[in-house]
Amino acid sequence: MLCVKCGSEIPDGSDPCPKCGAENPAVPKTADEMTDSGEQTAEGSDLEARFKELGLLNAEKPKSSNMIMIVSLIIIAAVLVIGAVFFFTLRDLWKDYDTAVNRLGEIDTALKEGISELDNGAGDYIGKWVDSWSRRARMDIKASSEPGQVDINIYWGSSYDRRTHWSFTAVYDEENDCMKYENGLCYNEMDDGNGNSGTEQMYSDGKGRFYFGEDGKMRWDDETEHAGDECTFERAQEFELD
Repeated sequence: MLCVKCGSEIPDGSDPCPKCGAENPAVPKTADEMTDSGEQTAEGSDLEARFKELGLLNAEKPKSSNMIMIVSLIIIAAVLVIGAVFFFTLRDLWKDYDTAVNRLGEIDTALKEGISELDNGAGDYIGKWVDSWSRRARMDIKASSEPGQVDINIYWGSSYDRRTHWSFTAVYDEENDCMKYENGLCYNEMDDGNGNSGTEQMYSDGKGRFYFGEDGKMRWDDETEHAGDECTFERAQEFELD
């Protein structure tokens, strides 16, 4: 120990200091020192018990295992919620997909029934087409009520209030690999949007044929007025005919 006055190192319990003569009273031991040395007074034991009761001495820390359990439960709950949301979303998507597949099956069946009496060549022409040359001619080809025939309607907008409408019933010519028509109708149709409308028939003896070129696009050989000599028809999405 050190002397409280001169600071000299002196043996423990030296009172007074052998060098300066100052008194050096013994310092009482702490409760922890008394515990470490095996010395424990009844009073110290009572104080320690009281401190523990008040939570001031050796307070127990939360166990880490409890915290791990709480975090684990939170993670499990989050996974369950996300899984439920994913499940119900996937179920709804599957229902939509199943409905779409069924609808496509119905459409496919209807199309097959519509061309069941047409040979393969005629079936290739059925559908909606747009002229890639003028971008103004639209064509709609459907299976006719008569076996082996198709109904063809072409609409060509010449101005905002006028258009030309051709209507044919064609038969597949297997020898020449084309759709041929006779007695075709041609009309001029007018509608200015103000209630003024009308139809004028131009002729009813139109002749011609439709065939596929080497590029897979459809050509129109119009023998009556050569209206479609430059037309090149490609398959199109739905379009308004009016």
